[in-house]
Amino acid sequence: MGENGETTVAVTEMPNGELHFNLSPTNPEAESHADINGLFFNVTDGSAIEELNFFPDVNAEGYHLTDVKAVDDGVDGFTDGPQAGGNFDVGLQFGTTADSSEGEVSSTNFTLWTFPGSLSFEDIDLSGMRLVVDSDETGGEVLEVTGMVDPDMADPDAADTSDGATALMDALSLASMPSEEDEEPDLCEDDAFDMA
Repeated sequence: MGENGETTVAVTEMPNGELHFNLSPTNPEAESHADINGLFFNVTDGSAIEELNFFPDVNAEGYHLTDVKAVDDGVDGFTDGPQAGGNFDVGLQFGTTADSSEGEVSSTNFTLWTFPGSLSFEDIDLSGMRLVVDSDETGGEVLEVTGMVDPDMADPDAADTSDGATALMDALSLASMPSEEDEEPDLCEDDAFDMA
């Protein structure tokens, strides 16, 4: 799918304990962009999260979030929608038609929070996220994280001075998941995105 569909996921740890996710084309001036249909992720082992809340509400006017599933290791996709290519704790579906992934969504955002308590980067397995794009017509592509920028390792002179820290996944860069015949990806069992 190459550079025309490359997607960046920016996750911002907000001062009030929320995580804000922004999904957008890495190159907004490219001729075409991937149609974002679904995002899947796990809560990290050992996290104290008991409940996740999502903004916006499903099918809220003016937003692209059309469905949410949250079941411990029990979300593999959506009926007639994006399929994750594995089991995850949380799945979000995006589209322009209610309860569907239909319609073009090249950028979108959402916010997670928990109560009581707060969320941090350590609560979500960011390195294991999967993004499903272009699934309306062909079944789509399941994309994995191909690069990350840890805000603690960024150049301090170029750092964001706001209260929230941001992690960029320069990716989910349209690197397709290997097929069953291909060699399995070399995934780290530890939480590869460890921020304090």
